Amino acid sequence: MIDCKDCSGECCKRMVFPLCKTEELTRDIARWICAHIDVSIGIVGNMAVLVIQSRCMHLDNTGNCRIYGNHYDVCKEFPKEECLVNKNHIGKMLNDPTDVDEYFSK
Repeated sequence: MIDCKDCSGECCKRMVFPLCKTEELTRDIARWICAHIDVSIGIVGNMAVLVIQSRCMHLDNTGNCRIYGNHYDVCKEFPKEECLVNKNHIGKMLNDPTDVDEYFSK
């Protein structure tokens, strides 16, 4: 299992927030979300999560945190077992309205 100080900063390149259960996600809302630049929906089991592609201002060009040791509590407390690098747990990514249509057509 990789430790944060040995990582390329994958969690520092995006933010992921719980959105709703997949059965509560509507095609219209999903299409609207995915029509925005750098915003996607990830499907994690029976949950939909909002994925915002946005690089942390403290991440250097090599993927290291310039303020590591003084970084934010949310970074320090995030369980490395849940890290995108250690656990590839997003099963499906809906990146644009076409992906949404394909997802809802199944």
